[in-house]
This record gives sequence, C-alpha cells and structure tokens, in this order.
Amino acid sequence: MNCISLVSSHFQYDLLKMTENGGEISAESVTSNDNREQAIGIIQIVVFILSAITFIQWFRLAYFNLHLRVNRLSYSDGWAAGCWFMPIVNLFRPYQIMKKLF
Repeated sequence: MNCISLVSSHFQYDLLKMTENGGEISAESVTSNDNREQAIGIIQIVVFILSAITFIQWFRLAYFNLHLRVNRLSYSDGWAAGCWFMPIVNLFRPYQIMKKLF
C-alpha cells in the first residue's frame, strides 16, 4: 500500500508542478486526484487495523501455546491480548510477555 501511495503522491506532485509552471488544470483532474488520495488513505487505515488485529491474535495464541508447555506463567493468554490496550502497561507488558515467549 505504501508503494501505491508513493506513486499516487508522485502524480499529485506532477499536478502541482504543472500548476506552479503556469499550466491550467481542470476541476475534474483536481477532484479525481483528491478522490484517489482519499481512497488510498482509507485503504491504508483498513490494512493497518487488520494487521494489528492479526498480530494481536497471533501474540495471544502463541502465549496460549506456551501455557500448554510451561506450568507457571505470570499472565493469562487473555492478558497477552489485553495488555496492548491498557495505557502505560502497553509500554512494558507486551515486551515482558514476548521475552517469555522467546
């Protein structure tokens, strides 16, 4: 998605350069540029959220599997997913859990 965004931004840069050089651009080309940039931005946000959800699910499942092999662990597998959403705790707890996974 970043590569697509980069190409789209290059097209936008060309459009701005054409305007800077005194060229006339139509309202239609400006609107289509804005729509393209907006669509790419929305898709990037959706991909980011889906990636975060997938990673947290994997993290929780990996810690659950560790529970099957090790008897005494400090946190539950639910805590492995939930600690990402708690302010301040999300700065150190995922690291502690990942150290145990390693």
